Amino acid sequence: EASGDERLKKQYKAEAYVLRAYAHYLLVNLYAKAYDPATAATDGGIYYQLEDADLSAPITQSTVQEVYDHILADVNAAIELNALPDRAENTMRVSQAFAYAVKAQVLMNMKKFTEAEAAALASVKANGYIEDYNAYRNGLWSHPKVGNNQDLFLIPVGVFLVGPSEDLMRCYEEGDILSTHVML
Repeated sequence: EASGDERLKKQYKAEAYVLRAYAHYLLVNLYAKAYDPATAATDGGIYYQLEDADLSAPITQSTVQEVYDHILADVNAAIELNALPDRAENTMRVSQAFAYAVKAQVLMNMKKFTEAEAAALASVKANGYIEDYNAYRNGLWSHPKVGNNQDLFLIPVGVFLVGPSEDLMRCYEEGDILSTHVML
């Protein structure tokens, strides 16, 4: 019901949906079991804070499945608003490319690979950029601090300290350029 530019209101609402989804995605992966299609409906997850929640009511734990369902619902609601720019004005704002990237990552965790591929391709289409790591095979590669076209969203240092797991790092072949520069 706020007054103002309707286009911006839709954009901010879409950004809020994506940010809420992404924050809960990070949290459920820190504080709950990994998504397993066979057990997600019974595995304990985290509380998912919705805008219409009664703040005086006791907090209830959702299952991992319920959390992932909420995450996808939020990302899909943001995409359906059709209010996000293809590329954000800066990497602390949400873009359509980032919304689809979050959706792709969530679907990958859920082992819905065909849907994840479609979301990843939609992200690439919106962003219009893919880093060619083959160009760095014979030399050193370093990630630019600013102005890197592949960065869709950056969280200021200290907000979430999430890095690659040891299991993930073991998946890289010896000498793989990304093994020393993993960007999740």
